[in-house]
Amino acid sequence: MARSPSRKPKPVAVEDHPAAAPISIAAAAKPESHLFAVTRSRGPAWDPALPMEEQADWDAHAAFMDQLEREGFVVLAGPLEDTPYVMLAVRAESLQKVRAKLSEDPWEVARLIETTRIVGWTLRLGAGRI
Repeated sequence: MARSPSRKPKPVAVEDHPAAAPISIAAAAKPESHLFAVTRSRGPAWDPALPMEEQADWDAHAAFMDQLEREGFVVLAGPLEDTPYVMLAVRAESLQKVRAKLSEDPWEVARLIETTRIVGWTLRLGAGRI
């Protein structure tokens, strides 16, 4: 029985890390969507004396992020313990769409948070669960 030729996934550009090579992304839930790992960090407007839920515009930021989850754009998200970073797993058509969508976050506009890195993510384990 003849095997069909394997198809290679399209490479997706890596942003904010010039030494990194492009990463291939396997087809995600939708054929046109890709999975991205996003790192965000506290910005210059962040008040280190306050917990996350007491930062300025918390309600607007939380509502924005909840909407992104409802849309299926954000798959997983949360702060990385004992660091100033937040990690997100995002599904989108392109890196540019990830950047554009996150730039609308009220916290990003107010510089409470900054998107520091967006990288295509190929899951080898657990891909069927998210």
